[in-house]
Formats: sequence, C-alpha cells, structure tokens
Amino acid sequence: IVFDDSNRDGQMLLDLDTELEERTCHGHYNYGEEEKQERLTNTLYDIFVICVSVLSAVLCLRSLYRGHKLKQKTIDHFKKVYRKDLSRSDKFEFLNLWYVAIVLNDIFTIVGSSFKIQIENKNAQSTSENYDNCSLFLGTGSILVWLGVLRYLGFFKTFNILSIVLKKAFPNMMRFLVGALMLYVGFMFCGWVVLGPYHIKFRHLSTSSECLYSLINGDDMFVTFSATMTKNMVVWYFSRIYLYIFISLFIYCVLNLFIAVILDTYETIKEYYECGFPKTDLSEFICKCNDPPTSALYRGEDTGCGLWSCLCCCKRNADQPGEYTSLL
Repeated sequence: IVFDDSNRDGQMLLDLDTELEERTCHGHYNYGEEEKQERLTNTLYDIFVICVSVLSAVLCLRSLYRGHKLKQKTIDHFKKVYRKDLSRSDKFEFLNLWYVAIVLNDIFTIVGSSFKIQIENKNAQSTSENYDNCSLFLGTGSILVWLGVLRYLGFFKTFNILSIVLKKAFPNMMRFLVGALMLYVGFMFCGWVVLGPYHIKFRHLSTSSECLYSLINGDDMFVTFSATMTKNMVVWYFSRIYLYIFISLFIYCVLNLFIAVILDTYETIKEYYECGFPKTDLSEFICKCNDPPTSALYRGEDTGCGLWSCLCCCKRNADQPGEYTSLL
C-alpha cells in the first residue's frame, strides 16, 4: 500500500498495488463422463464455427476481389470512352464495407475459437492472459456480427435511412470533431496543470480527460465542483470559472452543433427520398443500360457445379446461361 504525499499539498493519496501469481497444478485430473461429453460437444461446436467462418471469409474476399476487378474495368472504360476519371466517391462504391466487416469478424472468431479450444483441452495454459486474449477476440467478433445485422435491415426503407445518414454525415462529423478536439485538449491540459495539485480528478492527463468527458455527459457535476481542496482563493475561483465555461461551451454549444450536423444530413436524405438522389457519373452510366437482368451481357459463366463453381472464376459461352451463372 503506497501513501503518496509527493505534492506536499496535504492530500494523502492511497494506492493499493497487488501482484497476481498463478501456479500451475501438475497433478492429473480425472474428468467425469458428463464433463468429458460437454468438452467434446463444445470442441465440435467450435470447430464447426471455425469452418463456417473460414468459408464466409473466403467468399467475402472473393466478392471484394471481384468488386475490385469491376472497378478497374469501369475506370478504364471511363478513361477510354469519356476521357475522364471516376470521382473518389464513385470508386468507393465498389468497396462493400459490409464484406470488410464480415471478413474481420470471421478472422476474430477463428482466432478466438482456436484459443478457446486450446484452453478447454488443456493444450494451452489456463492463465488469465490467455483467457483475456480469447475473450478479446470473441468479444470484438460478436460486435461485428451484430453490426452486420444492420445490413439486412437496410433492405427496408424505414431502417435504411439510419445507415445512409451515418454514412453521409460521417465526413462532416469528423471535420467538426477535429475542431472540437482542439478545444477539448486545451481545457484538458489547462485543468491538469492548474487544478492537478488540488483536485483528485485532474491528477493525471488521463483522469482529466475522463473527468471532462463525464462533465459533457452531465455526470458528477456537483462532485467535480466540490472536490477542489485549496485555501488559495485565486485557484478556487479559477476552478469555478474554468468548469462553468467548459460545461456551458461543450453542452450548450458543441453538442448542439454536433446534433445539428446530423439533423442537417437527415433532412437532406429525406429530401432525396422524396425528390430522388443526385446523379453521379457512375449512376448516370448505369442508368443508360436498358438490358434486362437476364441478359447474357451480365453473365460470366462458371464451369463445374456445386461449391467449386462458387469459388472458380473460369469462363464459358455467355450465350448459354446455366444454373450456376455468376453476376460479375
């Protein structure tokens, strides 16, 4: 236990530092039949999850690769026919971020499930570090799984507006946050330098940032005001003015302006839904095509059948569409 009065300010800080020591049991443990069956079931389930994740990652990577090839062909066509290049936003349309999220989710799930199998079957030490690594990969994978569910809600107009608003507002949000971050960092350093010796929440830069972020969200305001321990009236009045300015500026101005950026994008998207989205070079190029979806112009035929035909990119006669005809 450390008693810290290094600042000589009359405040005694207490710090409890504990060290975790793990000892491995070298004895032999006899598992019961039910426990063995449960471990076997869990292992088989994890292996099944890994196999599905590998297949999902391969198919998504295949789609991303085909989208990249289609982008290159489209860029070459625009340069050759229209004598101009595609805009950056049009190029970005060929990258499906849902597939990127699925690939990342599959990677995290594969690694986490592999850790889980090794730990449960005692092939790896059952240390807290290994458990933390396993939970880190599986937890991050679960976030991406549920994030991917939003993709299917996008097929409904009412729910799709959420993802479109976030996508369109993201650049403006980032530009606004960069400007607000400069103010935030300034207040953070000021609080750490001036109030650090007299306020427990401003002892370190990290705690100063956590305190200010909590104040933005309306948390522990009275405690933050009352925790300033000093008889120096200059510092005491400065702490009041400092906190009043920060809370008023960020809650009443910065947060409302941030919400206004999102609402402005929302109103724009609603108008687009009523009057139609603006046409880009890529969308105008697509609208010029009058061929039906069943046209052989869209079809690059795969040889073979079954799973192999989904993974193979070999071509055959496009005038003879088959059961496993691909769209790209």
